[in-house]
Amino acid sequence: AEAKAKAEQEKAEAAAKAKAEKEAATKAKAEAKAKAKAEAEAAATVACDSEQSCQAAAEAAGLQIGGGGYDFAGTGWKSKGCYTYNSGKYEGMAFFGSDGDAAAMSEPLDEPKVRIMCPAPTQADDIKTEPVIPPVDQESYEDSLEEAPAAPQPEVESVDVNEILEDHFEDTVGEDTIAKIETDDADKSPEVEPEPETDVSPPPVEPAVDFHGEEWTKYEEDDTQDMYEDAEAEVPEDETPEEEAADEIAARIDEENAAKAKAEAEAKAEAEAKAKADAE
Repeated sequence: AEAKAKAEQEKAEAAAKAKAEKEAATKAKAEAKAKAKAEAEAAATVACDSEQSCQAAAEAAGLQIGGGGYDFAGTGWKSKGCYTYNSGKYEGMAFFGSDGDAAAMSEPLDEPKVRIMCPAPTQADDIKTEPVIPPVDQESYEDSLEEAPAAPQPEVESVDVNEILEDHFEDTVGEDTIAKIETDDADKSPEVEPEPETDVSPPPVEPAVDFHGEEWTKYEEDDTQDMYEDAEAEVPEDETPEEEAADEIAARIDEENAAKAKAEAEAKAEAEAKAKADAE
């Protein structure tokens, strides 16, 4: 019992130590993060060196511009540059000592005075944008542009629309499906004797077949031909080559789909008739 109690005590001490180490690590990480943030903010700011920048920074910080009987900017003051107070009579008021140099305007201040910092200028702020062409020469420059010859246009490469549509058809339907349809058509031999007619009605044809996610409606071959002829009659005479190619592909799909559906129906009827004959 004593050994068990001792083991539990050691386990509790180890858990407490691990917890303390974890809390210390979390605290150290938070302090490092806060320090890095403060350093980044310090690097992104500089001492305000003008009355205008000081006023803008003070207003952004929600400070009062001047006050307590004093103007916002003045000369002969002990503190130079942009500053405020964090306590006392002038707390929350901003002032700017304008008669100091850059070093005096950026030196640290003793509390309750606190230095107000301005955003550091970026590279874009240092870029001076000036017109490429002086205004006096602008009119003559525009005239020269109107007289200049037009830039040569790049040559347009011709595109074989039929080839693109055929590739798209193969990618959509799939080479395996196309090969299967062609094989089924080749296997139909006219020398095979037809099966004797029976009273058994063939099963109804499925209304649709799914080819790689595309649904194509089944039609009898005669109906497909009639539909194609009607559609062809409605096509305007000025139909573009691209539209003609698309119509040819659509007709080819209908014919192949109808032939496949018919072959499947015939094969199914033949199998049922054979099964019935065997049963008898």
